[in-house]
Amino acid sequence: MTASVAPQGSGHPPSGRTSEAAVEPLGESGLFKRLAPAGARVLDVGCGQGQLAMRLHAQGCIVTGVDTSHDALRAARAYRRGATAVSPRFFDLNADTPALMGLSGDPFDLIVCRMVYPLLSDPAAFFSRVQVLLAPGGALVVIDRLVGAAAEQLAQPGPGLTATAVAALTGSTGWTSVQCHHLDEGLTAFVLRTHVSSSTTSAVGRV
Repeated sequence: MTASVAPQGSGHPPSGRTSEAAVEPLGESGLFKRLAPAGARVLDVGCGQGQLAMRLHAQGCIVTGVDTSHDALRAARAYRRGATAVSPRFFDLNADTPALMGLSGDPFDLIVCRMVYPLLSDPAAFFSRVQVLLAPGGALVVIDRLVGAAAEQLAQPGPGLTATAVAALTGSTGWTSVQCHHLDEGLTAFVLRTHVSSSTTSAVGRV
């Protein structure tokens, strides 16, 4: 099921109204097959042991993964052994800090934030950095589970997106569109797109 959220960046907050298209549930693998065609440059934020990065590599994407867990990165680097073409790169880097801008160079077509967004200390600053790193027309994908109101009362952020987190996510500025995809694994994906340049087009696909 896909819901299109009102475009952001015009100064108007989201109205909360969505237009939904009746489609078959979209699996996570199906989402990435549509969003990440061969040749797309992808940044996996919070890549862990590299499973998603390697799946995207198998699709022909050029993948960079960042994480702060030394053990996870060690496993990810071992996991990539034997990879063909351009092997995924894995860096010990905290995406919640300005260090993320150390990856600025060739822009990314797709940035994935899977099961990580609730742990960010400053989502607004993260969005600003991501928008610099993305190619025109590129997309940020935030994937997580939606959680109930009780999670709002937790002193420390836990797994899952609360209603407050979703409102901040869909209400953030600088995006031309925000789409919500309910995946068939019980996860929800938010796809936020940057402005398209007349001279440069991102390789990211459409859903």
